[in-house]
Amino acid sequence: MKPDGQNIEVTVKRIVDENGKDMESCPHPKQNLYIDLGIQLDKYDILRRQEEETEVNS
Repeated sequence: MKPDGQNIEVTVKRIVDENGKDMESCPHPKQNLYIDLGIQLDKYDILRRQEEETEVNS
């Protein structure tokens, strides 16, 4: 999400921890990770993940 309201869809290509070790997920809060999205983000951009839609049976 950009400050001007524009949304850009991206895919996480790689996640790396502070030591350069590849990670499959972000398991710990406040853990410093580096995420390769294939594009450069700007200051104040917000990165959010989209939840998978699930079918609700009533």
